[in-house]
Amino acid sequence: MQDQPTPTTTHRLQFTGSGSEYFRIWIVNILLTVCTLYIYSAWAKVRSRRYFYGNTVLDGSSFEYHAKGKQLLLGSLIGLGLVGLIAFGEIISPALVVAGYVVLSLLAPWAICRSKAFNARMSSYRNVRFGFSGQAWPFYKYLLLFPLIPLFIAAAIGGAMYFFSQGLESPMSLDNGGLAFALIPVTLFSVYAMLPWLFGKINAYTINKSEFGTAPFSTSITAGKYARIYYKAAFLSVGLFVLIAGVIFGVTYTTKKMGLLDSIDVSEPDSAVVFIMMGLMYTLMIPVFTLVKAYIQTRTRNYQFNNTILDGKFTLSSDVTIRKLWWLELTNLLMVLFSLGLAYPWAAVRKARFMVNHTQVTSSHNADQFVSHIGNQVSAIGDGIGDAFDMDIAAGF
Repeated sequence: MQDQPTPTTTHRLQFTGSGSEYFRIWIVNILLTVCTLYIYSAWAKVRSRRYFYGNTVLDGSSFEYHAKGKQLLLGSLIGLGLVGLIAFGEIISPALVVAGYVVLSLLAPWAICRSKAFNARMSSYRNVRFGFSGQAWPFYKYLLLFPLIPLFIAAAIGGAMYFFSQGLESPMSLDNGGLAFALIPVTLFSVYAMLPWLFGKINAYTINKSEFGTAPFSTSITAGKYARIYYKAAFLSVGLFVLIAGVIFGVTYTTKKMGLLDSIDVSEPDSAVVFIMMGLMYTLMIPVFTLVKAYIQTRTRNYQFNNTILDGKFTLSSDVTIRKLWWLELTNLLMVLFSLGLAYPWAAVRKARFMVNHTQVTSSHNADQFVSHIGNQVSAIGDGIGDAFDMDIAAGF
C-alpha cells in the first residue's frame, strides 16, 4: 500500500488592528516624546511595534515583540547626538558637519546590521524567536565600499587628465571646468545605477542569514533581477513625467489660445499661466509618484516573498497587485495631507492590513515542530542609531 501524500495547507496572514486603537497609542507616544524631550521615543517605538506585531495573526496565533524601551534608549540618545552635531555644526564650525557625516557614514552599515539582529531576536511566533546571523562586513561592502568605487575612478581619471593637460590649450582642462562638467554627471549616474543592484545583494544576504528558531530562511532572488525592477520603474517615471509635461503644455496653451485667461484680474497675464502650470503639475505628480512607488513595492515584495522558503518546508508568497496598492498609497497620502497628519494612524493601519492580508505561508508541516534557538544577546544600540537617521534596508519581512 502506497503512502498517501501529506496534504498541503496554506495559511493567509491577517491583521486585526484598527485605526482608532492605534490613534490612541500614537497620540500618547507623540505627547510623551515631546514632553520628555525625545527620551520617551524609545518606549514609543516599542509600543508601536508591539501593537502591529500583536495584531498580525498566522494560523490563529499572533506575533510578539519583546524589546523594552530602556534597551533602545542608549542608541536613540546616540543617534540624537549625531543629529544635533550635524544640525548645529554649521553654526559652530563646518568641520563638525563634516565630522558628523563621516561618523554617520562609518556607523550606518554597522547600525543597520545590528538593528536587524536585535529586532529579529526580539520577535517571536508561538514562543519561537527569530534570529539574524549576518555580519557587518557585507553591509559595509555593499553600502559604503562599492558606492565609492565610481568616485575613486572619477578622481583617478580627473587627476590623470589634469596631469596630461598641463601646458595644453584643451577644452577639457581643469581651468575651464570642462573636466568636472563631464565627470560629475557620469559619476553620479554610475552610483545611482549601482544602488538597486547593491540593495538586491543586501536583501538576498539578509534573508539568507535570517532564522526562525533553528530553521534558516533561504532565497533564490538575484541582484540583477532586483535591479531590473528599479530600472523599469525609472523608465516608467520618465515616461510619465513626459506625459505630464505634454498635458500641462497642452492645457496651458489651449487655455491661453482660447482667451480664457483674459478675465483673470492679474497685473501680469503670464503669472496666471505659471499658476495654472504649477497647479496642474502638483495635481498630476501626486498620483504619478504613488504609482511608481507602488510599482517598486509590489514587484520587489512579490519577488522576494515568492522566492523565499523556511527550512525547505514553509513556502512564503505574496499576491499584492500594483493597482490596489497604488490606490491605497494615493488615498492614504490624501488622508494624511488633508487631515494635517492626524489621519496617519488610520493610514498606517490600512497599509499594514493590506500587506499582511496579501501574505501566505504554505506547508505540509506544523510550525510547532520548530524549537527556539537561544542565541547570544545582541545590543540595541544599532537599532536606536539607525532609527534616528531612518536607516533601514527592507528585506520584505
